[in-house]
Amino acid sequence: MGSLIINQRTYSFTVIQNTYIQVEESYFQKAIDFCREWLLGVQHFELQTSGSTGKPKKILVSRAQMEASARGTGDFFEIQKGASLLCCLNIEMIAGKMMLVRALEWGADVYVVNPSGNPLENNNEGIHFDFAAMVPLQLETIMNHEESQAKLLGIKNLIIGGAPMNESLRKKALTFPISIYQTFGMTETVSHVALAKVNHLQTPVYKALPGVKFSQTEDRRLVITSPMGSGNRLETQDIVELLSEKEFIWKGRADFTINSGGVKIHPEEIENQILPIFEKKFSGKNYFIFGLPDDKLGQKVCLLIEIGQVDENQARDLQMQIRARVSKYAVPKEVFFLEQFEVTASGKINRRATIERLE
Repeated sequence: MGSLIINQRTYSFTVIQNTYIQVEESYFQKAIDFCREWLLGVQHFELQTSGSTGKPKKILVSRAQMEASARGTGDFFEIQKGASLLCCLNIEMIAGKMMLVRALEWGADVYVVNPSGNPLENNNEGIHFDFAAMVPLQLETIMNHEESQAKLLGIKNLIIGGAPMNESLRKKALTFPISIYQTFGMTETVSHVALAKVNHLQTPVYKALPGVKFSQTEDRRLVITSPMGSGNRLETQDIVELLSEKEFIWKGRADFTINSGGVKIHPEEIENQILPIFEKKFSGKNYFIFGLPDDKLGQKVCLLIEIGQVDENQARDLQMQIRARVSKYAVPKEVFFLEQFEVTASGKINRRATIERLE
């Protein structure tokens, strides 16, 4: 039937269903309590959106939606009963909760660890996992840690979500002979609805999970119809190039799009284009492109870097290097610096809250 494994202690789902189990750490207690609610047949669960693209909000999702999500992922990866899973994402958010649901629905053993930067660091038993989910920062931390690199090879299928992988991380990931996928989804779709295999192609192509179909609006925003969304038509704020009802290429967020003098600029595309510059000049530092009101252009392109103030010559040199890599419309008119960006509970950069700190 499967089990929950915490700090080398195993709690079978049968025991969790029939016995109230109490542990010292509140985080692990929440994992046990959620599993018990699921096993006792609770039909609806309250979830909170990440807040990375707007204000966090609570939504109610049904058991049937979560079952459909687990079934779609299980069918995609052909997960067998008795598989071993690693849950290293925040179980108070949809990504972590769905790892528990997958274990419950697949009859798998799930190892629950605190959602740290390097979730493999304390895997001293050398456990091999059939399936795991991480955010890009966790994968990058592991790849920069020699001992953890070897442990990463013990993961058969790894999905990366929460934010797109940048080009640098994707290239590093290609050096590891394991199956790695970038996910696409949101709380409203109860985790991911599409997966893009990390391979040598420059542009990731997202493929739908079983039962999911895609279309798009006139302004190129993605529309999702899926059992995870109760079959409802969900219009997203994601700009895509639709290849078929089962495949798309992600371009960026409509609500982040900058309209500068009538030219529409997708910040995420520009961020990837200038990544090589940042790898040399500001290695390891976060940054993003955004728009500010401008009397002449409507909006002007700006760049924000997570670092203390640099001198004017450095800023000028940075702009010159960027100018050589992007179209003239996408060159930042201003560069800003902040010691620390705002992040959401799930570890994503909160662009809106970070920009507000500039005001």
